[in-house]
Amino acid sequence: FVYIISLFTYLQGIQHQGSNGIYARQQMDRGHLFAALTSSGLPQIAPNGQNAANSARSTYQYTNAVPQSPAFNRGQWRIWEGRIRTYAVDICIPAQGTLYLITGASFVGITNASPPQAAQVPITTLPPQPLNNPAAIDKPNSMWTAALCLPAQGGQSYSFAVIGNNVQNPAAMFTQQITVAQLEAILQADIGINGLKRKMEEGVNLFPGINNFGNYNSELPKDKYPEPEEEE
Repeated sequence: FVYIISLFTYLQGIQHQGSNGIYARQQMDRGHLFAALTSSGLPQIAPNGQNAANSARSTYQYTNAVPQSPAFNRGQWRIWEGRIRTYAVDICIPAQGTLYLITGASFVGITNASPPQAAQVPITTLPPQPLNNPAAIDKPNSMWTAALCLPAQGGQSYSFAVIGNNVQNPAAMFTQQITVAQLEAILQADIGINGLKRKMEEGVNLFPGINNFGNYNSELPKDKYPEPEEEE
């Protein structure tokens, strides 16, 4: 079972979010945070086809989208989303576990190091269209997902994270698997470098309710989780 907290489907009274005008002629994808294919459960794990289809459709909202470079969104990030789904179906779920996923955006980039380090990068703001529209949206410089596989019977839980630079050049994306602690250090650096409003005095803690989880040290499966076949 994959459990993702999708607040965008429940929040009421949202006043500021993306729009067609902001993205018009910007050569940016409306990149999903909560992936539609992950939400759909396709092809094997959808207990109810109509519910799965409705769930996938619910992800197509601007509150679930950030500007992503097309080559990143449709390339490395899409591949790693598939590898995470494969991990869920082939490893976590067969072990009677529940996979918790948190996906977010960061305004620092990452270096080509092991482990990667936070790097200050200029922030690009998508200008609104038409020009008299006061709305605008910042393009994240990196995207990340943190995962925690929690067993049902109180066994050892395991975590991992994936992060990559949201750029058009594949050679500069550096998308890779890291530990949750390494991701938290990058996000903590983002708070300091970019002066984010929410200060976390005790440091970033992505899974505060879970203690003593181990790192998933094996490489995520390389076979992408099967996608539904396109109808001819």
